[in-house]
Amino acid sequence: REYFKLNIGLIDGDILSIDTNRGHKSVKLSRGVDTTNVINKVIRNSTWLQLNKGDNLITYDADEGVSDMLVIFTHRSKYQAV
Repeated sequence: REYFKLNIGLIDGDILSIDTNRGHKSVKLSRGVDTTNVINKVIRNSTWLQLNKGDNLITYDADEGVSDMLVIFTHRSKYQAV
């Protein structure tokens, strides 16, 4: 029941990239050829996303235009058991 919320307006074609890796946390907005750091748009008390072992339920929402959004989550395992 945690959330990660941004106060930002997006337009068609925008790409919002969120990196949650320790030491590399960032929120970047790519619009056309420009990429801007928008970490200052993270709402206070937001929790950076972390996956737990097993199934994770992640939802998304917006004030408007949700049906027009394409959301892709990617995950890279950093450690493997030996």
